[in-house]
Amino acid sequence: VLLFHWNGFRLRGGLYRRSEGQAVASAQVEAEATEIGAAIAEILQKIKRKGYSPPGRASLVAANSVIALLDLPVSPDKPRPAMQMQELIRWELEPLFAQHNDGWMVGALLEGLGYLTAEQRREVAVEAELAAAEAGRRRLVRFGELAVEKGFVTSAQIEDCLRLRDGLVVVDDDLACGWQGQGGGDDSEAAQGSWLACGIGREIRRRFQAAFRENRIALEWIYPQQGSGFALLPEPTAAGQSQLLVECQQEQLCLLAATGGALSTVRVEPWRERAVSAETIAEIAREELSRTPDQIWLLDPAGAGGALAEALAGLIGREVRSLAGADAELLGAASHLLGLAPDRAAVRLDGKEPKPPAWRNGDLLRVAAALLAVLVVGGTEYFQRGALESSKERLASLEEAFEEQLDLNKKLRSIATVTDRLAAQVDERSLEVAAAREELELYETVLIRRRSHVPRLLEAFRDSLNDEVVVDGINESSDAAGYFVVTAWSLTDTSAQLFTNQLDRALQALGLAVTDQRLRRASGRLGLEGYSIKMRLVPRPTDAAVASDSGRGEAGGVTQ
Repeated sequence: VLLFHWNGFRLRGGLYRRSEGQAVASAQVEAEATEIGAAIAEILQKIKRKGYSPPGRASLVAANSVIALLDLPVSPDKPRPAMQMQELIRWELEPLFAQHNDGWMVGALLEGLGYLTAEQRREVAVEAELAAAEAGRRRLVRFGELAVEKGFVTSAQIEDCLRLRDGLVVVDDDLACGWQGQGGGDDSEAAQGSWLACGIGREIRRRFQAAFRENRIALEWIYPQQGSGFALLPEPTAAGQSQLLVECQQEQLCLLAATGGALSTVRVEPWRERAVSAETIAEIAREELSRTPDQIWLLDPAGAGGALAEALAGLIGREVRSLAGADAELLGAASHLLGLAPDRAAVRLDGKEPKPPAWRNGDLLRVAAALLAVLVVGGTEYFQRGALESSKERLASLEEAFEEQLDLNKKLRSIATVTDRLAAQVDERSLEVAAAREELELYETVLIRRRSHVPRLLEAFRDSLNDEVVVDGINESSDAAGYFVVTAWSLTDTSAQLFTNQLDRALQALGLAVTDQRLRRASGRLGLEGYSIKMRLVPRPTDAAVASDSGRGEAGGVTQ
């Protein structure tokens, strides 16, 4: 089989065959051209130069497709007609496809094309976030402009990325879908089944078809890049054996969990500027790893799968096996195409446009016209005309109903989008209200404590002062060593000692004690020689505080 892999930046391809129960590459090459049509031609020429004659049809593993595991009211043993399945799955995949398209950002494209390193991308992203935070608006500074300002890339390279993104993403593109049952459900009408589904934009598929058609190759199947490596996992040796595959893509982590060979979880999480590390994988896959699967596999297309798998194994204390790195997507799709993996191990969609309805088939119309002519000759012209008019009316009615259904689906999707946005705003306002309430409670607590504490503190100072002491300041301490810092001046050291001792006794009712007393010779406000006083008022030790509880009530009564 002839297979290609488009990761959004480069095209790879080769011929694959069966060998001892496995898919093996007979010829595998990579194109230098970035335009898809030219890249296909380059790969075909390289395969021919290796002495092989490529077939006239091929399949493609595409990064700009999306994958999901869906629970549908359809039994895998009894699927509905293709048009109904397409509508059911398209409805579920459209939000995921929109999220997937958001991943083709300028930073991702610059890194994918080799214009920017991962470290440089993280540096630009952090600086952009800081600039946005300072301005009070998110993404105030464009990533590409900041990367050019820092000298990491050129404006021409930014333009290359924007042109590439136009070829990867088509806004409001309709989805073409594929599906594969995973089990669950039965033959009843109310059955619920699990389906592995994939989708790609119809316009994107038409572009792929045109590029292959230019090179005289028919595009047969399209596989999603996510999950294609699952077909390489060995068949479970026991009915309940569980497996977990972790796929490290450039912009996202894809987690596929299976029990007895049937997928039970498919989760795709973006990680964008985050570094690819065992710690990051363990954090994102915490839920799947907590189920302690019997086998854990790691796929890293960057080629560091062995080292990364070893680091992850050391981190989680479990064996982690490595898949075939950059070749895993192609080998997985080849295994599925060659029948070396179960049908449910992978999902694909038709690479060709669906056949036109029967009423648009030219050959059928010509046969009908010939039959009508025979019937006219036989004298049944009137009957045939009536039947034809009835068919046209029925067809018009069906088309009208179909258009109404499509319009209703669009309105429902629009309402769902608005609802999600409003729900997000409600959550954001709820967080703001909770923060405001928390701050208000803090203010009320502080004010209440001060309202009851400060007057009694001032009364203690009033009762402790003598004629030779002046209090300069009572300040709340900014550190954790005490509650208040007191500064004063005394004419004599005796009056200073008398003041501090009297104050210490007066503060017992408040649970405070005088500590860190400092007495130094200093001039007072009127230039008189005397002594400066500095002390701290701190919470009295626990045993003293307990002993003063009984006296506190009496003192409080007097204060009131």
